[in-house]
Amino acid sequence: MVLRIPHILFFLLAAGYLVACQQTKFIAEELEHLTTEDSTALETGATDDSETASDSTLLSTDLDTDSVTETIPDSMSEMGSESDSMTDTETNTGDDSDSVSDSPDTDTRGVRPLEYNWQSSPELITPLIGELAIKDPSITFDEASHHWVIYTTAKQDPQALLRLAHLTIEKDPDFKDLDAISSTIKWQITVSPDSITYAAAPHIFKFSVDKKWYLVFQTPRPTYMTTDNPTDGQSWSDAKFFLNGNPVIDGVTINEPVDYWVICDDIFCHMFFSGHDGALYRMWTLKDNFPNGFGMNGEIVMQDADVNGLWDASNVYRLGDTGKYLLLVSAFQESGNRYFRSFTSDNLAGPWTEESVFTSADNVSGADWAIDGINHGDMLRKNPDETMTIDPWDMRYLFQGRRSQGAYDSSRFSLGLLTFTAP
Repeated sequence: MVLRIPHILFFLLAAGYLVACQQTKFIAEELEHLTTEDSTALETGATDDSETASDSTLLSTDLDTDSVTETIPDSMSEMGSESDSMTDTETNTGDDSDSVSDSPDTDTRGVRPLEYNWQSSPELITPLIGELAIKDPSITFDEASHHWVIYTTAKQDPQALLRLAHLTIEKDPDFKDLDAISSTIKWQITVSPDSITYAAAPHIFKFSVDKKWYLVFQTPRPTYMTTDNPTDGQSWSDAKFFLNGNPVIDGVTINEPVDYWVICDDIFCHMFFSGHDGALYRMWTLKDNFPNGFGMNGEIVMQDADVNGLWDASNVYRLGDTGKYLLLVSAFQESGNRYFRSFTSDNLAGPWTEESVFTSADNVSGADWAIDGINHGDMLRKNPDETMTIDPWDMRYLFQGRRSQGAYDSSRFSLGLLTFTAP
């Protein structure tokens, strides 16, 4: 028994050694196998990324880009499509969102345009037979009827007083098929109350507080009517006056007030207008008190030494979610042609900073038919409410253009459409 113990230990040790060798060999083979798998996975992953990129390209190609090219200036269309492709890839392929957030921001256009270029339509909307002029358009979209509604000033002959006219455009909710617009317009003349013999420069919007549509116009003092259905030109209420007489600012009565424009923020409603005296004015009232209270507060917004420098046709819009407001005022160049000046502010109460010329002969193409330039108009507003909110990168402006020489009051006017393009 004494001699067997060492032999048994020897055999046990030898067996343990052989097992350990086999385990070491197995582990080495497993490590080699795993390394090969990782390498293959990395190669496969690269291939998958390539396929994902290819899928992204196909998604971008299959997208309907009409809305992109409509809402983004031409030179920005490719950038917008690339941005859309990234969004679609993230949504549809399940890629890690980190890959999107880590990529550089390719949208360099800024929050709003700093310069303006425009392409004009031909003469788009003309007076009815027997009418001399169609002017001062205000346009917005009525969701209830899916119609664009346009209210304008109409005139039959040089001696006739101005009055309000109404159009609806039924078949083109995106206002893109300009060739079809003239054939889809339906006219209805809005009959003013007997007490009003002169009405001009309408401005239409839907007040979100009472859900009523308001049509603000000059008679010449500021006047308004309301309706539940803006597509029915005969549905408006009797006219009511905002004030007992012409506006009084700083104790001075404005003798020629023109082109009233209403816009509201969260607290106040503001009424801008010109006076044909080189000044732009503003009155305001609490939003909860609208349409009453405008006679209590007023100021001169800005003044120009040249009486023609702030002539008429002011518009004020909120530029999307930029925190900025855009103010436009029509003025005369030395040549006698019209142009629009532009100003911006963080607050409807100002102060206002002048920026690039909004429209002039230098930045509008295709409007040769409007012989003295771009004048009184309104942005196409899909949002009809009192905030006057527009997309600063998708601007289209319906304007009046003068078609004939001679005295202003005897001239023929039609409407055209400007479309914003990249500078």
